[in-house]
Order: sequence, then structure tokens, then C-alpha cells
Amino acid sequence: MHDQIFQYAPTGLVLFEHQLKEGATETESWVCVMANPSAANLLSQSISTGQSLLEAFDPTVTSQLIENQTAEYFNSNNNTWLKLSAEKDSQKMVLSINDITDVKNKFLQEIRMTQMYKALSGSLSDNEIILFDQDFNVIFSEGKPAFIRIPEDTILGKNFKEVIKGGKFSYLDTYIQNVFEVTRQDVEQEIEGMYYSCSMYSSMADENTGQNSIGVILLKDVTEIKKKNAEIESLYQKILKSNQELEDFAYTASHDLQAPLRKIQSFGKLLKDRYAPSLTGNGIQFLERMIEAAQWMGTLLDALLSYSRATRSDAVFEKTNIRNIIESVVTDLNIKETSEGVRIEIEGDWPEMDTIPMQINQLFRNLLDNSLKFSTEKDNLLVKIKGNLLEDPQFMRENLRDSGSHLEIVFQDNGIGFEQEYADQIFQIFQRLHGRSEYSGSGVGLAICKKVVENHNGTMTAQGELDKGATFTILLPIEQI
Repeated sequence: MHDQIFQYAPTGLVLFEHQLKEGATETESWVCVMANPSAANLLSQSISTGQSLLEAFDPTVTSQLIENQTAEYFNSNNNTWLKLSAEKDSQKMVLSINDITDVKNKFLQEIRMTQMYKALSGSLSDNEIILFDQDFNVIFSEGKPAFIRIPEDTILGKNFKEVIKGGKFSYLDTYIQNVFEVTRQDVEQEIEGMYYSCSMYSSMADENTGQNSIGVILLKDVTEIKKKNAEIESLYQKILKSNQELEDFAYTASHDLQAPLRKIQSFGKLLKDRYAPSLTGNGIQFLERMIEAAQWMGTLLDALLSYSRATRSDAVFEKTNIRNIIESVVTDLNIKETSEGVRIEIEGDWPEMDTIPMQINQLFRNLLDNSLKFSTEKDNLLVKIKGNLLEDPQFMRENLRDSGSHLEIVFQDNGIGFEQEYADQIFQIFQRLHGRSEYSGSGVGLAICKKVVENHNGTMTAQGELDKGATFTILLPIEQI
């Protein structure tokens, strides 16, 4: 009967007898008398009758058995963890063998998780990570500084709801009550002049219920971040105010200076018409230079006024088709009548999009004026304007404020062009690459174009080659957020 129990037991069993042999060690003196099939199956090898304990197992395992009556080892033959337990007297020893793979793997997993959380919390300054079970008992707590542990040395094993009760973090009680029911909760709280952000969620689904069984709290001191953000916001508002004041000043100055300038021009003309014969020496020449300077100042004031209007942000976006605006600008400029040889080709995609129509009109009026102005042979001038719908633009992405669909507008001419090193300079207000004696203009046209594009949350770049033409690439979002 006992032999049958021994043979069919699910636990691996090996019976050893102590046999005295001259010169034999303790582990060599224990000799196998009987081993059941379960032992052979668990060990993935059989232990033969007459085989010593040392021959059956690794020396490290056998020494542990002799000293502690227990040992654990990994069986690489079938990738299992086994636990050996010995019950013995002076003559007999029964060795039981059990598969503890599941228990061992869970234990190792918990160790790895602990190491991972410690590494994570140690790598992030001003953070604390707390894990608790479904009864809110803390099973792991790590981080620096330990906000909640103050003034306690540790909260491990304590009930988290009790730890925070009545303290400065008591506000978390409402949130952790639902931590196993909601996906994630993120809250921020000011406590005694400090700001803390806290993320709470549950993890590690239970194999039996499928529900998460571990609550997770990530607590971080964000006081310095809040201060920096507040400083940035304050600086941003100051910049906005300063820009607005500059825009208002430029608009007011350019507008108010028109009246005295018109008087200078009027009286200068009257002086020339009525008293020219009375002027001697260089008098007429000086007067003409004064009138010319006043006219140039008028041109600059008009340009500054136009630029100021372009910078004002009180305009309203409307659904428009840019191609219709381009065609309207071409018609208004009477290009066909003034220059028969000028060709303007409009092609590509032109979807309906959010724009400020008056500013878009100004954009293409200035670009076309620019092409006509900087062309040596107007009879052979070719302007190509192409629209490309981009669902997800990759280039120039770092300069885009909005994601989503964009319209790429490529404006290309075969005029005199420019050297690429001046590609940024041409967009600056009152910046000119040529003298007024060569080409007329105030040096504001392209600056206005750039400002219009920025008002539409887009980007504008220029490519040029001397004597071969210029290409302007504009990227505008289809929808304004």
C-alpha cells in the first residue's frame, strides 16, 4: 500500500539510504533506493537505484540539502524551477520534488517590477511612485523627495487612505476611490505655495477576474515648471502688448504725418510755379530736390501705412477660393493691356479655405508687382502660379503652427532673380537689393507678403538665382483653428 502511494504520488519522491563507505563524503553516502515516475518527469531524467545524492544532483544543490534540508534550482532541460525538500533521520532520507515555476516566475516578475520602478523613480527628480492593492494597502513606494512619507519614515504596508487622511494630500482620497473604475485621472493642486501634479490609474489585470488589481500613483512637484510657464506667459503678454503698441504707433505716425507732408508738397509746388524766376544760383535745383524728397517720403509713408494695416489682427477669416482672387488681381492690374508679352499661368489645386480676402489680394498684388518690376524683358516675362493640396506637409513642419491639410502655393517667375544669400533679407521692411535709380519701390512689398502669410499661420520662403528668376513658396492651412 505504501509502495503504491509512493509510486503514484504527483509529487516527485526519491528514497535514499545512508550507507557508510570508506573515504566517502556525506553526499556520496546517501544512495538512492527508490524513485517514483513523478520525480523522473520533473527532473526530466531518471535517478537509478544505487546512484548517490552527489551523482544525482549538482554539488551546490546537494550541499544546500545537507545543510538546510531544502534547495531550489532551475532545471534547464525543461525550463522549470524545482524545490527539493529533505526529511531524514540517521538511516533514511525522503526527498520531495515540487514544480514551483509559476510561483518563482511571479516572484521574479515582482522583483523586476520593483527594480524597474526604483530605476524609474530614481531617474526622475521630484517624483514619487506609489503602488497599492485593491484594499488601498501600499505595496511599493519609491521616489525623491518623499512628499507623502513626510514626517513618516515609510508608508509601505500601510493603508494609503489612512496615510493621507487629514493631511495636505487628503484631496487625493476622492480620486483614488475611483482608480479601479476609470481609465486615468490627472489632477493638479496647489498646496502651501507648492504645485503638485498627480496621475492615477490601475494596472496588472487579474487572471481570474480580468480586472486591474494594482493602483498606481505618480506624484510630481511641478512648482518650478509652473513658475517658468508663468514667466513665459508674462513675457509673451508683454511682447504682444509691445508689438501692438508698435503697430499702433506705426499706423498713427504714418497716417498723421500725411497731412504736414501734403502741405510741404503743396507749398513746394506753389513756390516753384510762382517764384522760380526769382530764384538764383542753385535755388531751383534745391527746390526740386526738396519736392522730390517730399514725394519719396510720401511713398514711404504710404508703404508703412500698408504694412501697418497688414499687421493688424482684427480682420475676419472667410471661406474663399484663392484662384478667384488671383484672377481678380490680374484683371485689376491690366497686365494684358500694359505688357502684351507677359504670360501668367495659373494651375493646380485650389480648394476653398479660410482666408482674409483683402490681405490675400494684397499678397498676390505685391508678388505680381514684384515680378513686373524686376524683369529686364517684360515681353518675355512668364509667371507661373501653382496650387498643391498637401494632406500632411512634411517640409517646413517645424515652422507650422497648425497640423492638417495645407495649400502649397508656388509663385515662380523668370525675372532678374537674386542671390540666395539674400533670401531672408528681401522680406525685411525697407530692405532693398537695388538702388532707387535702378528699380522703383519702397522695399516694403515683400515684407507685407510675409506678414500676410504669418497672419494666416503659414510660412513663406524664397529661392532665387541671379538672372534666372525667383520662386516663392507659400504654405497656408486650409482651416484656421
